[in-house]
Amino acid sequence: MLFNIKYDTNHIALPFIYSDYFDTTTQSFLSYLKHLKNMDNNPRCNIAELLQAFTNYFAAFEQFISTLYEILFFYKQQSTIPSEQESLKLFRQDYDKTLQSIFKLIAPDARPEYYATGLQNKIKELGNARNYILHGNIGRIKTEKTKLPQAPLTINFEDIMEELDIIINFINFFRYVIPHCDLMPNIRIFADNTVYYKRLDEYFYNYLHHYFIKILEKHNLSPTKEYHLLTPRVAPESSNIAKEAFVTIYYLTPEDYVNIPMNKEKTNYFSQVIDEKLSKEERERTKGKFQLPNFAV
Repeated sequence: MLFNIKYDTNHIALPFIYSDYFDTTTQSFLSYLKHLKNMDNNPRCNIAELLQAFTNYFAAFEQFISTLYEILFFYKQQSTIPSEQESLKLFRQDYDKTLQSIFKLIAPDARPEYYATGLQNKIKELGNARNYILHGNIGRIKTEKTKLPQAPLTINFEDIMEELDIIINFINFFRYVIPHCDLMPNIRIFADNTVYYKRLDEYFYNYLHHYFIKILEKHNLSPTKEYHLLTPRVAPESSNIAKEAFVTIYYLTPEDYVNIPMNKEKTNYFSQVIDEKLSKEERERTKGKFQLPNFAV
């Protein structure tokens, strides 16, 4: 997907991947919820999967902010591609600095309206949790505006639902800032041998949340958090230099694919490698035994 900004004599096409990022992360999280649904005795998922989902959603959130700034930058301020050095300064910075740059480009009353939502403090706590997870920090984080655990390595499914609720409210604030465009990501739903696309807010509040509640009820659990779409929406911006802005989706038909003949033989090479490399001595030594990871020298 590309976001196209047209001028009188030329146009700029920007990568538009955060929607796919949200979709892919959500499909993975959905598979983790299915694991929870089918568990018999321990209502937890592999913690590494939950940590990955949490950090991936925050990365998708940062991707949204970067993309939004790039769109606004070219829609309202510049009609040419900046130099590589300028690009490094413009687009490779902390998300909060990028957000401040966004507010410099849009309506002056948008900044106080955004701070009135309280999102800035919630997102800061999301960022602290993400940094804790990625950088191996010790100790605890402050969680005054969210219900996240102070020890982020203990996050659970509800914490990821809360994170997504906060991110959706943030995106909702900016979703219509570009005329004739809705910047809320699209999420796939598979049903009736058909692929349906729902905006992330509709998907979360009408589908995913209800699915999550049913899973909790199955295991005689009760939710401890609530999720609501509460943010206002910034009005569309006008531009003095750009004439039109729109998303273009490119896809390949079967005829467009390069026809490379593939070997259709069914194989299991990894099992073959195991058979070749795993010694008989080790097989006999561990046969029928429960094993744990070994970190001893």
